[in-house]
Amino acid sequence: MKNLFYLSTFICLLLTGCSSSSTPTSNEITSVSVSEFQQFGKINQAPFMTLNNPDEIAVFGEAIETATKMDGIVNVVKADFDIELLRDNEEDFSFHLWLDDEAKTGSIMYTGDTHTLYSLTEDSTQKLQEQLFQ
Repeated sequence: MKNLFYLSTFICLLLTGCSSSSTPTSNEITSVSVSEFQQFGKINQAPFMTLNNPDEIAVFGEAIETATKMDGIVNVVKADFDIELLRDNEEDFSFHLWLDDEAKTGSIMYTGDTHTLYSLTEDSTQKLQEQLFQ
């Protein structure tokens, strides 16, 4: 019985450690592509902006890292943008972004989880607005 417990724990740790679904950190992101939103759960593959500058990328990474999960049932209008992050290991991670040029805060949603919405901080919202609208 004790061996079964250790084996189960080992497998759980192995699967967790090998999971590629964790949110990328700012220093893992190598590029950011921004496109107009078209459909929930999918990314528009025609970006109008691609960022490769580490300082510009850090703005998106910080926005995601500091976003707060919102409680309740998600009931939103269509997003404004699709954001695709490319990690240094070639894996991509994508979000829908609600942001206009006058909002105090924006929101993001993982494209793979359209039932959960995250609120961006005012600081992150302002920095994203500076990059996307100026």
